[in-house]
Amino acid sequence: MNSTQTSYGFGQFGSAFIDDHETIFLPPHELVVVGIQIVTEAAFADLIAETKSTPLIGDAAGGGTSSTHVNRGKEYFGTQYAAHDAGDCVIAGASSTGGTTVTHTANTAGLHGKSAIKVGMQVSSINATPLYPRDGLLGRPVIIKEILTSTTFRVSENAVGTTLTSQSLVGSQMHSSGFGGQLVDTGNGFPAGMTIFGRWVRVKLDRGSVILYLGA
Repeated sequence: MNSTQTSYGFGQFGSAFIDDHETIFLPPHELVVVGIQIVTEAAFADLIAETKSTPLIGDAAGGGTSSTHVNRGKEYFGTQYAAHDAGDCVIAGASSTGGTTVTHTANTAGLHGKSAIKVGMQVSSINATPLYPRDGLLGRPVIIKEILTSTTFRVSENAVGTTLTSQSLVGSQMHSSGFGGQLVDTGNGFPAGMTIFGRWVRVKLDRGSVILYLGA
């Protein structure tokens, strides 16, 4: 197998050192910062992930800013947007009597006013009990099997026996957006010796010193 992992993982695309807190680091064209080694305890004024990790701005219909995560690419934490913060959608007012049918408040968080709830999504409870069951070490998630109406859907059989009363659920598509991630700010200090990984296009320190490693 011809692998480029060594080149991507160990900085053969170049590196840079910064400890000037007024300097903004911008990587060369077609490269991004893929790793940041903390030399002395550091915090970031700017840690901006590459464009594909930000919320969609507009859409095919020219409809302005969209907060939905539908069709988002890979997400990386930073100071501009919280990565993996809201799932692909939040399903409000979800209730079930213990079967496979879930009723909920109408959800139209998708593009063009369409529902963001999709067949094949995993649904997980937020800050409520009982939680949907998960079997085994990693568990079998509860999956949306069929959209019945604008306020009801059918889920997989492993949900049987669990009663929900007006809960909020996160809907997540395969290999898509997680829930609960937060922004990085100047109050978040990273200790010396740590290396963080992601894909960033702009770095500015609030304090400390770092080595930046570049990748494609």
